Amino acid sequence: MKLKASICMSGIAVLIVVILVSVFHKNNEQKFWNWFSENQDQISLIKSGNEPIADQLTQNLKNIDQNLTWEIGGSPKDTKVTFEISAGGIVSSFPEVIKLVAEMPSNLVKWNVVAFRQKEDTPEITYEGKDRNLSDFYFSSQKSGSKWDINIYVKDYQKGIDDSITYLFLDSLLGEYNTEMKLGGIDISDLGQKDVSTLTALKNIGQIII
Repeated sequence: MKLKASICMSGIAVLIVVILVSVFHKNNEQKFWNWFSENQDQISLIKSGNEPIADQLTQNLKNIDQNLTWEIGGSPKDTKVTFEISAGGIVSSFPEVIKLVAEMPSNLVKWNVVAFRQKEDTPEITYEGKDRNLSDFYFSSQKSGSKWDINIYVKDYQKGIDDSITYLFLDSLLGEYNTEMKLGGIDISDLGQKDVSTLTALKNIGQIII
């Protein structure tokens, strides 16, 4: 009887912890959207990301998950301001992004809140002072289970900086979610003297990996 009672009490303790964790996250998400609603006019005016309200926005997101990042965009012709919430490419934080976006309150009528970095036309990227054109990147691919393993070849490849640029191009071509969920192994190396006719231009990766 004592053993059963002990097991029962342990189960109750676990249940209480689960409920408390759920409430904590829910409260954090509600706090974020309440703060966002109260400050939405200032947030919509963010231009450089160096404004005090931008720092506050970053901190409020990181109170929910340290990996969360954001971007605000849209053209003057748009009727809504786009607010993009990203997990920074960290798959373990994907559920939090999805949950946070799903809980956006209905009163934010002038906002288009989007989960994850989206596909966009980015023919050139400047990163840490280095300019890279998408035309310098090629790839080959092979299906591995439910994902794709890819080999990426870069003209005049520079390890480190070109690795970062490659991932930025992948996000722009596939979107953050597909980059992390549909790609498996990613190997990046110098194009060298490889015959590009046997490879595929990286700009076309979305036609293969859908």
